Amino acid sequence: RRVALVDADPQAGVTTAAGLAPAADPCTASPAAAHGLALYPAGRALAATHPEAHGARVRRAADAAEVVVVDASPALGDAGHAGAWPLADLVLVAARCDAAGLPSVAETVALAEAAGKRVRVVPTFLAPTGLAKESHAFLRGRYGDRLVAAAIPQDARAAEAAGVGRPVTLTAPRS
Repeated sequence: RRVALVDADPQAGVTTAAGLAPAADPCTASPAAAHGLALYPAGRALAATHPEAHGARVRRAADAAEVVVVDASPALGDAGHAGAWPLADLVLVAARCDAAGLPSVAETVALAEAAGKRVRVVPTFLAPTGLAKESHAFLRGRYGDRLVAAAIPQDARAAEAAGVGRPVTLTAPRS
């Protein structure tokens, strides 16, 4: 399937993880081919972008792809969420299986469900510690069938990918 990935986070995490430079003007930047996807790059200018402009980026991606994935910033009230969520069929919530990650999961799920969106919670963990296992069990109890069955392990090297200027798929392929 033709897949587009729209990086809607002004920090451009997905953009840099793919080995690309942040865009000076993400709203007009052309998508780049990255790992079999059409990646619509982010950049700092998105922090001052109106929700309608974010929505226009998502619609442009939808016109060119069968599946559109939007990576929004962790700040739930930003323009990226306001522009993308009305267009979403499904909201995936990445859930860090630790004490710091769980409160934002609950808030994001509540906002998505209040907007009438289908939600799936995707657990992630840095190491299979006791706390990670307890957090995963908590998520399973709280979200039931909305929790994706497979947990995604994170590799500490994945966070280093942007710093070394290499795609995460080359720096930490198991992450």
